[in-house]
Amino acid sequence: MKVILLYISCLPFLLNAQNIVNNTCVIRDTTKGIQMTDCGCSSIFRDSTCQFNFDDAIKRPFEPINRADIRLQNPVSVWLRFKVQNADSVSILRFVTVYQRNTERVKLFVVDENQRVDSFATVGCDFPYDKQNRLTLTPSFHVQLAAKKHYTLYLNIIQKDQSLKTSIHFRPIEAAIQLKDSARFGFVVGLSFFYMCVALGMFLFMKTRLYFAYFFHVLGSLGYLMATKGLGFMYIWSVFPVFEGASEVIFASLSFSGFLLFSVYFFDTPQYFPKLDIVLKAIISIGFIEIMAGLFRKLLPLGTYALVSGLSALSLILGLIIVGFISVWSYFLFKKKETFYFVLSFVVFILTAILIILNEIGYTYWRYLAHDVMPNVSLFYEFSALMIILAYRIKERWITQQLREHQLQQNLMEQRQQISRDLHDEVGSTLTSISVFSEIAMQQSPLAMPVLKRIGDASRSLIDSINDIVWVTNPKNDKFEDITLRMRLFAADLLMPKNVNIYFNFDPELDKIELTVEQRKHFYLVFKEVINNIFKYAVCNTVDIHIEKSESSIKMNISDNGIGFDVLNPKNGNGLKTMRERAEILRGAS
Repeated sequence: MKVILLYISCLPFLLNAQNIVNNTCVIRDTTKGIQMTDCGCSSIFRDSTCQFNFDDAIKRPFEPINRADIRLQNPVSVWLRFKVQNADSVSILRFVTVYQRNTERVKLFVVDENQRVDSFATVGCDFPYDKQNRLTLTPSFHVQLAAKKHYTLYLNIIQKDQSLKTSIHFRPIEAAIQLKDSARFGFVVGLSFFYMCVALGMFLFMKTRLYFAYFFHVLGSLGYLMATKGLGFMYIWSVFPVFEGASEVIFASLSFSGFLLFSVYFFDTPQYFPKLDIVLKAIISIGFIEIMAGLFRKLLPLGTYALVSGLSALSLILGLIIVGFISVWSYFLFKKKETFYFVLSFVVFILTAILIILNEIGYTYWRYLAHDVMPNVSLFYEFSALMIILAYRIKERWITQQLREHQLQQNLMEQRQQISRDLHDEVGSTLTSISVFSEIAMQQSPLAMPVLKRIGDASRSLIDSINDIVWVTNPKNDKFEDITLRMRLFAADLLMPKNVNIYFNFDPELDKIELTVEQRKHFYLVFKEVINNIFKYAVCNTVDIHIEKSESSIKMNISDNGIGFDVLNPKNGNGLKTMRERAEILRGAS
């Protein structure tokens, strides 16, 4: 284990391909950069009075720096000393970059081997706050190192507003690096913005607390990326200066608090984890208090804001640990796939969040890993896993909806079958009995024959209507071929006793169509009305029935060779009116 830790600690030096000799950074590979505050060749002097100039500061004792980031407690003037040697046979151009946007002033002095300030070796040796580039993470100084020469660099950082951390990088010519970083930067921010739009769309579409919390999580993540990359300082913070140096902390707290709130709704902690729910909501409240304290930090004593920030950071770490425990426990307890996808989606985010918080409060000094590598990895990983969660949720919702619709359809079919049986058994048998009794009464009482005949005819007509209703409501007759079969039987029973020839022509494509109960009823009753009219008035011996499928409609054409009638002056206007109404309901041709 110690060997592994030793290898990891030496890995930056292996990657930098630089040599450290007598506390001096010897540059041999001109294509590599180095983090000066973590290379073993730098030292520091802290001027708490902010009164020392260059000549006074270089005479003071400097202490070695043994960590990647330098913490600046305000107000302070820090002098950093770096010794470098250009071992190449040609002069090289290097860039000294200060990775902090909120310094009051940054100055660079380059001292040659003769202990004189080389004014020709550097370009841009003084950067006050208003001249610092907010987009490219500068101030950045251009340093020209002559061949085979030793130099001592003194970097003065003045900080008066708030405490911060910074790191110093010594890099080669960065034209190609800037192009590469710009492309990656634009892609990351663009994808993050698209990610936020997706989250906002999910919230507007779903309108639930879960997606509301997730939107705030994504909004905080995007703001944090913009703050760490410098885009916010260039285009947004300059308009709303309330953020300024606290932007990273504010948006990080918003992202983490939104994530914890999302977890509360996702796992339904009030129901399944009531005690942990109280703790999580208290932590979320502390996170939002820290956000408000950051927005109004200039109205608070520095010690108060630092205390709130530290308490919030530790609380958020505790909250992330609790969420990790809940997610693992929920998966083993309920075996839900959503929980498994949640763990996959946010495991990298949780690690990134803990790393960022530890880095912000000064317990770790891996600034590049915490502010550049891990947020980008977390973004891509979380986005990919989120797509899986969304696809799974959409699938689950679709399956649930299909099952619900199937159950409703099944219940409807059972109700229709029950109604069909009741009509057939109860009402049908009663009407049949009335018809039989009327015939018996006519045989026994000739005087009452006209009235009894009308009762019998009405009963038989009502029986036919009940049979039609029973047939329509029976779900076994939903297919179109069942309709055509009944149409054939009805036309044959009515017209063939009068020696009428019937020619049916049905499109085979119709057998694939299923009509609703309402459509089947109106379609069949229109056909029945036409056949009844032919039976009563046509005086024909041939009837042609042609039904075909035409695009999204069904066309029915019934013709005979009878005497016809005047459409403008029909004898049975009520029948034609009823057919037109049914045709309009079916959206057919009237």
